[in-house]
Amino acid sequence: MKLNKKNMVVISFMLFSLFFGAGNLIFPPFLGQNAGEHTFTAMAGFLLTAVVLPVFGDGGAILLAAIFTLACLTTCVGLINSISQFFSILFKNFVEIYLESMEHRIKENTLMTKQNIFYHHIVPYLGEMKLDEITPKDIIHWQDQVMKDNNYKQTYLKTIHNQLSALFNYAVRFYGLRHI
Repeated sequence: MKLNKKNMVVISFMLFSLFFGAGNLIFPPFLGQNAGEHTFTAMAGFLLTAVVLPVFGDGGAILLAAIFTLACLTTCVGLINSISQFFSILFKNFVEIYLESMEHRIKENTLMTKQNIFYHHIVPYLGEMKLDEITPKDIIHWQDQVMKDNNYKQTYLKTIHNQLSALFNYAVRFYGLRHI
């Protein structure tokens, strides 16, 4: 069967949108980046659900969609578990990661100030807590304790709090910690 120009243009646009639509240009790299060691499983699931399933039509697609959805959910659960296990580390251990990262980014005196603030004012209170389980209530309790135990000026208390905020911002920005 020979296609006329109108049908050829329509089919060309359909194929373009199928293989190169915005979702197909953005989602696979995003999926691959976030899948970690499960990249090939995630990409196979994406290709099968976005490219292969439409070929089968309604009948086979429903069964295949159920099978591959379960496979993708298993992969996603594994990915979520690996992320949550990372943030189940103790606060004091993440402080070490944070300070190690800052080591080459800031001046030596600034690093020493950060270390002093963390190890003398923050880690003694929050160090044994899991990073992902620290709540705003815990932060308020910590602030109350620091103010009660010490006679610091407001400016120094604000400096201490700013260091804690910087650590949490770092964890949210670069390690995917959810906002607290």
